[in-house]
Amino acid sequence: MTLTAAADTGVWAKGQPATLNTVSGHRDGYATLCPGATLYSALPAIRTTAGSSPYATGN
Repeated sequence: MTLTAAADTGVWAKGQPATLNTVSGHRDGYATLCPGATLYSALPAIRTTAGSSPYATGN
């Protein structure tokens, strides 16, 4: 999904289009270490599992 950055975040400049995965960690949008390395490395598998759900909408 693409959002417009409302402020400078350390990752995106104010007004810049910010393209994120539907399931993202805080660090994808804001300069932080949240979530930790273990959870962050699990996000691709979480996205795959969520995307294969019968409730997934394609995002």
